[in-house]
Amino acid sequence: PVYWWEAEREQEYPVETGRAILDHAEKVGLAVIMEVIGQIPTLEYAPSFRMKEAYLAVERDGSPRRRLRPYDYINFNHPEVQELIDRYLRAIALAYRGYPALAGYDIWNETMFTSYDGYTRVLFARWLEERYGTLEALNEAWDQSFRDWSEIDFSEWIWASVMPVVDFNQFRKWNVAEHLKRWRSTVRELDTDHPCIADNIHSMVTADEHYDRPQDDWAVAASVDRFGISFYPKNRIPGMEAAERWEVFSAVRAASPDGGFWVSEMQSHNQSMFNPFNAVRPHELRWWNWEAICNGADAVVYWKWRPFTRGVQTAGRGLVDLAGRLSERAGVASSIASLLGRRPDLFTDARPLGARAGILYDGLNHDFIKAHIRSYEPFLSGSIYTDSIAGLFRCFWEQNVAVDIISPERVRGAHSRGLRVLFVTNQVVVDERLASALLSFAESGGTVVFDGKLGVVDSRGRLHERLPGGGLAEKLGFFVTDTRPDGLEIEVLASEWGVEELGGYHERFDLSGGEGSREVLGRFGYARPALVRVG
Repeated sequence: PVYWWEAEREQEYPVETGRAILDHAEKVGLAVIMEVIGQIPTLEYAPSFRMKEAYLAVERDGSPRRRLRPYDYINFNHPEVQELIDRYLRAIALAYRGYPALAGYDIWNETMFTSYDGYTRVLFARWLEERYGTLEALNEAWDQSFRDWSEIDFSEWIWASVMPVVDFNQFRKWNVAEHLKRWRSTVRELDTDHPCIADNIHSMVTADEHYDRPQDDWAVAASVDRFGISFYPKNRIPGMEAAERWEVFSAVRAASPDGGFWVSEMQSHNQSMFNPFNAVRPHELRWWNWEAICNGADAVVYWKWRPFTRGVQTAGRGLVDLAGRLSERAGVASSIASLLGRRPDLFTDARPLGARAGILYDGLNHDFIKAHIRSYEPFLSGSIYTDSIAGLFRCFWEQNVAVDIISPERVRGAHSRGLRVLFVTNQVVVDERLASALLSFAESGGTVVFDGKLGVVDSRGRLHERLPGGGLAEKLGFFVTDTRPDGLEIEVLASEWGVEELGGYHERFDLSGGEGSREVLGRFGYARPALVRVG
């Protein structure tokens, strides 16, 4: 949006080039999305001639973040940085809002921010005070002995309680959303006609490798006018399989308030000159586009039109080849655009029908599992939660059964919206509110299928007196007394299932009985119940 290399003259600086681009775009029939905050702050709100060392984000050890490979090295919580961004956003909105070619503002491309500086620490303490109310409640949850909120720091001491780490990860996601809300508000004060977009990479439900950014699809989607994602199915070898791609789109659709989303970056070709293995073939681009459209995508933006001409990704990407000629991939993009243009009635505002089966994804539960496992990696997989969800999704996908990703907030009333069965996997955190929602779903006629850990701790990290907690044990009619790693073979007694054994289990629970109707559908090798139907 700004071009600092322009001569400082008249009132056009530094947007003269941007104005010329928008004028040209109008003449050739292009719509332009301004990428406002992206990967290069020095070409945006923090030009080199205004940059200060104090603006750098801070590492956990207190040192300024100088490893400039990731682009979260600016401290968004620094008041002077906030002022720089505010002036920058206002200048952009004033300069470009009247141009017919302007389609919107991408106010944060691929959200990412972490800093351990003093401003962030104060903000974290305020967030904790609002969350806990009193220092006594915080000390109880953290197993600490603070006497003043100013004593709170970025603790990784999780021996006595995992809450310092869980809370900080919850705070970081909140912090990203707060910045987005402020930036959107600044733009929309001056331009009420053009939407503000922000995007993550793939989905927090599926891309555990991006967990530390942090990403929260629901928080980002609720903070802007349009929610988008970067979609790179072949950035790693051998690339995403079809089931994983569909899971990404299903999860993103679930986070969007109206079910629609943007593919803000669709992979157009290989990543760089030294990674030819992720070259995109024309038929793959066709698949990805239709998969996005079938899942409710409102728009697709290719990254990028021409290959990179310099930088770390030189000779990577591009819908045109290295000589600047249209590629077969460009032909695919053109043919899809042509079809959409001929029959917009088939696709405009189209949304997939709601599925009858759902899988619960809980961001708080994700944070708890990561915190509990971090001390035991690499012996245990840190992605066990997302792996479990992916396994469930793949099971449905291979049987051609549609399945939706369901957030905890959407559980209550889900049966009235057509959901018939909800799968809940490795839900270690269950409080009374979630338990009530799950029970309400079941009492409305829905079926809940639990597997893995269930209701071990409450939302403050304390072990429930009875497992599963939150009142589930009483309702189910039994509670867990122990866990065992042996005798894991499961004999299936339900003949209608068409299978005799189930594999893939890594532990079993000893249960103590109580009241309630139960039907044993499968047994472990020691004749203990393995699959139980309740109700």
